[in-house]
Amino acid sequence: MITIDFARTLYPADADSAHDFDHILRVLHMAEKIAQAEGADVEIVRTAALLHDIGLDQGRASHETSAANRAREILKNLAKHPERSGEVENSAAKSKTARSSLPTDLSLHESSTATQNDYSDQFIEAVAHAIEAHRFRSGPAPDTLEAKVLFDADKLDSIGAIGIARAFAFGGWRGQKLWADVPADYTDPMNGHEANPRQHTAVHEYVVKLAKIKDRMQTVTGRRIAQQRHEFMVKFYAQLDKEIMSNE
Repeated sequence: MITIDFARTLYPADADSAHDFDHILRVLHMAEKIAQAEGADVEIVRTAALLHDIGLDQGRASHETSAANRAREILKNLAKHPERSGEVENSAAKSKTARSSLPTDLSLHESSTATQNDYSDQFIEAVAHAIEAHRFRSGPAPDTLEAKVLFDADKLDSIGAIGIARAFAFGGWRGQKLWADVPADYTDPMNGHEANPRQHTAVHEYVVKLAKIKDRMQTVTGRRIAQQRHEFMVKFYAQLDKEIMSNE
């Protein structure tokens, strides 16, 4: 199977902190937990989690499709050359090796060799579908249990305390204001882009996306975890609005 060290070579070292390899590890850890609770194929989920954002270097819009296509290529290549699973994909990938502050033993059962899996066409397509269906704003709906598990794991990393931190970190990385009033007619085009990237603050992201995530969860386990994280998030943004407005 694909190892964490191998997957790490597929991501850039200079990714913003909301989409770095720590995010991949958090999603992997959550996805494995949900998969076990829901009875999903853990190996499909695990592989998809490790590869789900490898299309971001092609741009945020439609990165789910880029990632799915690239995952197909990687897995088909490893099916032909299983001895390469623990190696870097190529010299270009090696130059982008990411470093993470999180321990690599977050994976519940890291496998060291690709020979323990044959990467069948069915397996590869199951992984590709899960990757392509993992986004909130675009892409197909998750049709398989494994795709639903990955969707939930990725979305859970967008809400709660970690989700708040990511929203503000990403907003800062893009030079956005800390807070801004969200007009009643503000809408999300739901095409992979925010309505106005320069004005789309973390507060806008909460209104158009984060507050809606708990109702989009696909699994029983995901819904249970999302409810608690949602409640914390609602209190935080209400307090933020209160503090901002009291200063005006």
